[in-house]
Amino acid sequence: MDPIPWSRLRNKAPSGMPRGCPDSMWHNWDIEYNGDLYSLLGNIHQASQTFPLESRGKQTLCNLVMAIGMIQIYTLNAWSSAVIDSVLVNGDNYCRDCIKDIEEENYELSMNDLKTECEIFPYSFKVEISNIVDGTMFLLRSRSFNLYKALRYFFDDFDRRFGIITVTKFNGKRQVAFGKTRELEYFMFDCESVGAPMFLDGRAVAYILRTSTLNRLLHVLTLTLRGGDFFIFEVKAFQLTPIS
Repeated sequence: MDPIPWSRLRNKAPSGMPRGCPDSMWHNWDIEYNGDLYSLLGNIHQASQTFPLESRGKQTLCNLVMAIGMIQIYTLNAWSSAVIDSVLVNGDNYCRDCIKDIEEENYELSMNDLKTECEIFPYSFKVEISNIVDGTMFLLRSRSFNLYKALRYFFDDFDRRFGIITVTKFNGKRQVAFGKTRELEYFMFDCESVGAPMFLDGRAVAYILRTSTLNRLLHVLTLTLRGGDFFIFEVKAFQLTPIS
């Protein structure tokens, strides 16, 4: 599988600049395409032995909700690897809270299982999730939604909106968080990727991409999700309150 432009299989960004150098960074982010695409990696993955067996590798939805919650606390220019790690730690806590009353051993957490009360210390907040649109990523029929039309529909008339995309195909399911934080700022957060095309075989950490255009967001979602039927859910995080 060919590496994607922001893949860590490459030592240099698409611009030809080495990653991690002050001249090729925006705050803590690596510049992939100047003014258009930026990447930031954490240090851990949700399947890391850092997390207990009961939740390890099962936290995807909870981590995606926590990523959206974290954006209510830190603007993207303030994100760092430590912030991404904190998303996963808080996501694991949230996951264990959501599954604590489920007795089935290999149960797959669904949107309906997510609790409305969340915490990212020292804050608590509430979440509300609703199904907005579904379709097929590369569909060309005029009356149905492909991913481009669905994204346009999702963001039209919104200055700020967040969601989760679930893509299903013959070999499984992929889920990422995405959103628009303000004019000319979008993001995608991925905590599932393992190995190629993003990492070396067997390697994995959570990461986030920041884009300045909807077209670039479409580009990164397309190369990350790689086709299939999709469902887009809106995730509202609100009533952010300091924990007393």
